[in-house]
Amino acid sequence: MNKYAAGLDGRSHVSLHGFGTKTGRNAPKGSLSVFLGPAWMRGFMRAQPGRALIYLDFEAEEFAIGAAQSGDKGMIRAYQTGDPYMATGVLMGLAPVGATKDTHSEVRALCKVLTLAIGYGMTAWGLARRLGIDEDQAADFLLRYRNAFPVFCAWADGMVAHAKAHKGISTPFGWRMYVPRSINPRTLLNWPAQSLGSDLLRLVAIALVDAGIKVLSLIHDAVLVEAQIVEIETVVQQAIGIMVRTSEQVVGMPLRVDIGSEDEPHIFPYPARFRDKREGDMYDRMVRLLWKIDEAKGRSLEEGATYQ
Repeated sequence: MNKYAAGLDGRSHVSLHGFGTKTGRNAPKGSLSVFLGPAWMRGFMRAQPGRALIYLDFEAEEFAIGAAQSGDKGMIRAYQTGDPYMATGVLMGLAPVGATKDTHSEVRALCKVLTLAIGYGMTAWGLARRLGIDEDQAADFLLRYRNAFPVFCAWADGMVAHAKAHKGISTPFGWRMYVPRSINPRTLLNWPAQSLGSDLLRLVAIALVDAGIKVLSLIHDAVLVEAQIVEIETVVQQAIGIMVRTSEQVVGMPLRVDIGSEDEPHIFPYPARFRDKREGDMYDRMVRLLWKIDEAKGRSLEEGATYQ
């Protein structure tokens, strides 16, 4: 717990180490950043009285960037359906038209893994191990994906060849990487989506700050901002507008912003704590253990005074 210690202002201050990776992504130290630790650890984040934490992230950012950069119309339409992974399953012939994540959850989950695997250049052997299927079936999935999005796949192959030939690759905003002869092609396959996503996050942060919105942290494809509880609706709409407009300018098409739902909230007004859907019951279990530690040390605290 000490590594997440808060300062005098009640917050944990961690350097984001901007431009800390080949793609220009931030590289905060995992052992110090609550966002890089176990999901349940985020539960210790809470706004000050009268204020709220707001978590906003771009939906399927890497899929959208790949679609826009390659100009693959089928891929663009898949993103615009609102659920690109389910749309991918339909295009691959794995689910009927009209399928949803409720009716075909397994297909959607498979296509989400497959999409990320394609982005990292995963082979049929690697995909088979990841999905727990035989290699022939994995190879069939990869072929179906290439047939569903031929323009994107051809663009990706050409991008790798171009980067190798010119010994470099860069984003439209100037972030550049030298490409040695020995580079792993997988690094190049994933580079455009990650690097442009990095540019996008920085420009979003600048625009949010310029608009007077308090930015607390940047998390890969998301921002954590803070607002007065009475201003939540205004700040959320303002922030979403900035993120969508910036994404259209940077990526070439507007990206959707996830603001959460009743089952998976992204807005946490005081005294609510930050909740992550992946935490399960771990946060509650840990709080009970911490209470036992306090009791064993003879501390007498009002319930909720320390851990809420």
